[in-house]
Amino acid sequence: PQYIAEAIEKLSQWVGPYPYDHATAVESSLEAGGGMEYPMITVIIPTRDTSTLRQIVVHEVGHNWFQGLLGSNERLHPWQDEGINSYYEKRILSDDPLFQSYGSAVRGVGYETLISVPLESAFYHHLNADVAPGASSYRHSILSYALGVYQQTSVILRSAAAAYTPQHWDTAMQHYFRKWAFRHPYPEDWATSLSEKGLSGEGLLRYLETDREVDIRLHSQRMSDKTYRLQLEEPTRRLPRPFWVEAVAISRDGQIQESYRLPLDSVVQLSLPGETYTFLVNPQLYLYERRTGNNFLYTRSLFPTWRKVRIAFGYPKPFYRAHVTHVGLFPAFGYNYRDGLLLGLGAYHGLFPKHTGEFHLLPMYSFLRQDLRGSAGFTLRAFPGDSRIQLVELHLRSASFAGFWRTKASLEATLRRRYDRLGGRQILRLRSHHLAFQNLESRAYTWINSGRPAYLAVDWEGRREDPILNLYGMVSIGHDLQGHTRAEAEGQLSWQLLRKWTPWMRGYVGWVQKGAPDYLLLRPSGYDAFGEAVLLDRFREGPRLLRQQIPENQGGWRTPTDTLRSSILIGGNAELPLPKLSFVRLRLDGGYLPEEKRSYWGLSLGLPVVRIRGRFLTGGYFPLLGSSFPGGKPSSTKEIIQSLTWSVQIPLDSRWLVPW
Repeated sequence: PQYIAEAIEKLSQWVGPYPYDHATAVESSLEAGGGMEYPMITVIIPTRDTSTLRQIVVHEVGHNWFQGLLGSNERLHPWQDEGINSYYEKRILSDDPLFQSYGSAVRGVGYETLISVPLESAFYHHLNADVAPGASSYRHSILSYALGVYQQTSVILRSAAAAYTPQHWDTAMQHYFRKWAFRHPYPEDWATSLSEKGLSGEGLLRYLETDREVDIRLHSQRMSDKTYRLQLEEPTRRLPRPFWVEAVAISRDGQIQESYRLPLDSVVQLSLPGETYTFLVNPQLYLYERRTGNNFLYTRSLFPTWRKVRIAFGYPKPFYRAHVTHVGLFPAFGYNYRDGLLLGLGAYHGLFPKHTGEFHLLPMYSFLRQDLRGSAGFTLRAFPGDSRIQLVELHLRSASFAGFWRTKASLEATLRRRYDRLGGRQILRLRSHHLAFQNLESRAYTWINSGRPAYLAVDWEGRREDPILNLYGMVSIGHDLQGHTRAEAEGQLSWQLLRKWTPWMRGYVGWVQKGAPDYLLLRPSGYDAFGEAVLLDRFREGPRLLRQQIPENQGGWRTPTDTLRSSILIGGNAELPLPKLSFVRLRLDGGYLPEEKRSYWGLSLGLPVVRIRGRFLTGGYFPLLGSSFPGGKPSSTKEIIQSLTWSVQIPLDSRWLVPW
C-alpha cells in the first residue's frame, strides 16, 4: 500500500490529480513482464524483493495517468505511455540525487558514481539497435522496444527537465494533463502543450523521432587561473532550441565540486572552484553521443583537450569516460592440439561499448613449440550523420595459432533501417583473407597464393528481429585471384508458431568454380576455411571432442564426418524444440550434391541448444539416423554418445580473445 500511495502522491503533484477513490495492486501470475496496468488496478508478479516490488508498483500505477487518464495510443506512439511513465518511475525511485542531479544536489558526490554510462544504453548502441524512441511499435525490435521506448525516452525527458528546470517542466506537464485528459492526445498535442508553456516542445519531439546521435562540442578560452570563456555548439541541430546541457567540475580525487547548466549556442564566463581538475559536459551521456573527445577540458595540463591514458588491469570501471582513454591488460591462457598450453598477456582498448577506434595485442608463448603465437588487430569506425549509412567499420585482424596464420581485412557499412519494407538491418561488406601454414619443423610459413589475398569477397547480410518472427539472409560472391569464383546464399527463419514453441529453419546453396583449391570447396557438414568458426582448434585434431566441432555454415550437417566435399551444394536444416524444453531439439539435415548426383540426410538430437532470436550460440548434437556415419549408422547408445558434434559461436568483437 505504501508504494501505491507514494506513486499517487508524487504523480498527482507533478502531473495532475488522481480522480478515483481507490487504487489496488493484485498479485497474480503473468506472462508479460513484472506487472500489467489497468485503470485503478495493477496486477503484479509474486516477488520477495522489496526494491523490485516498489519499482513494479510505481511503474504500473503510473500508467493510470499516461495510459488511462490521457489515453495515449500505445500501439502507434508507445513512448507517450511507456517512455513518459518510465521517466516518472525513475524520478520517484531516485532516493539519491544521481538521476535528477540538479544544481548543488551532486556536490561532493563521487565522480565514478555519477558518470557511469547506463549499461542498458551502452548495450543498446553497441549492437547498433538504434531506433528512434518515438517510432511506432511495429518499427521496433524487442530489444529496441525495451531499451529505446523505455530507457532512452526516460533519460531524454530527464535531460529536458534538467535543461528547463524541474519546476518549469512540471508546470508544462500539468498544462498538458489538464488540456488533454480523457481526450487521446497525439505526440503533436504533447509538443504543442509544452511550447505553450515556454518549452521547445516541437524541437524535443523531433529529437525523440530521430535515431541520429547528437554531437555536443565544448570550446574554451582561458581568461585567468580558474576563469574560462565557454561556448557549447551542437552542429547537428538535433537538440531543441533553446536548450541547456549539464556540466560538472571535478577535482583530481574524483569529487564533483559544482554542477552547471550551460546554454547551447551562447558564450558564458565561469569561475570554476579552486580544486577543479576536469570540466566535463554531458557527463552521464543521457544525451547520447559517440564523439565525446570534445566534451571536456583539463585545467592543469599543457594539453587541456587531450585525453589522458590510463592503464587498467582487467576491465575498467566505469567502462566509458569521455576524457580518458583506457588501455586494459589481462592474463591470457589457452590450449590447442598443435601448440599445447599457451600463456600470454593481452592489451586492448575498446571492445564494449563500441569506440571510434579500438585495438588489441595478444602475444602468447607456446610451451609445446617453444615459440611465440598471438593475435593483433584494430578497428576504426565512423558514424555518418544524415546519411543512408548508419555505421562504417574498417577491421584488420591477424592471428597465428596452431601453425595457421590468418589475416583478415574488411570494410563494412551498416545501412539504416527502412520501415517501408521488412524493416531489417542490412550490412554491405568487402573482405579479404591472407592465409599461411607453418612447417612445424622449420617454423617457416608458406603463404597461399604467394602472399596475395587467398580470397576476396563481397557480402550482403540482412536481418530482421522481433518477438515472433526473425529473418536472416546472406549473399556472398568471392574470388581467389587464381581464376576461381565462389558464390553462396543462405536464409534463416525462426518463427514462434505457438507460445514458447519456436521452430528454426535454414536453407543454403553454394557454387565453386571447378578446379578451386580445397579450402574453397563446400562441405555438407560445414567447414572453417578462414579460422573464424571453430572455437578451440581450427584443424580439429587430437582428442575426439576437438575433432567433432562442426561449424553451422555451408551444409551444417550434424554428422561426425566431413569427408564429403563438392563444388555445388544445396542444403537445408530444421530444428523443432520439444514442448516445454526449448533447449532440447530434434534436428533434420538434408541436401543434394548435383555433381555427384547424391543426396544426404541426418536426424539428430540437440542437447543443449541455445538460440537467441534465431541466432545460434551453442549446441551439442547426438546423431540418431543418417546416410553417412563412420562405420555405418550407430547401433548402440555408446556409439551415439561418441558421435556427439558440437559448436560454440563467439561474437566477432571478441573472437580475438580465443587462441584457436
